[in-house]
Amino acid sequence: MIRSDISALCRNAQNIWREYYPPIIGAAQTEYMLKKFNTVTAVMQHIMEGYHYFNIFLEKHGIQEEKFPMEWAGYFAVFPADERGFFISKLYVKSNFRGCGIGRDVIHYCKKLADSKKKLILTVNRGNTAAIKFYKKLKFRIVRSADFDIGNSFFMSDYVMTL
Repeated sequence: MIRSDISALCRNAQNIWREYYPPIIGAAQTEYMLKKFNTVTAVMQHIMEGYHYFNIFLEKHGIQEEKFPMEWAGYFAVFPADERGFFISKLYVKSNFRGCGIGRDVIHYCKKLADSKKKLILTVNRGNTAAIKFYKKLKFRIVRSADFDIGNSFFMSDYVMTL
């Protein structure tokens, strides 16, 4: 992924986060997490550590003259399989594309990327009931609660889920 792609991903991610997360974790923690995890520098560091980031684009319908008839719909990031499993680090979809099967398709894609013997692992905020319901529908199960100190007196209060 080139720097301009990372920059666009971060700009788009900020829009998703600011729309979705303040009711769950508050505006202050949302902004803190954006600065900590969703900057070009942070994403490039993750990539250097072995994470893989993917932009999700969908074809625009009914637009004949547009040179690039694709619209950015979201992104996801994964950490390749190790002895514990294949970690889905991020999966975010723009609000106007939620409920269209993108998340399900990303999970199926991740299953293909992972060794068939490896489980998929992810974390989800315990207050994010819509995402928890979505993952349970795909047969993920909650294996434990985890609180991650991310600094500045903020914690990520998550469930660890596996498939």
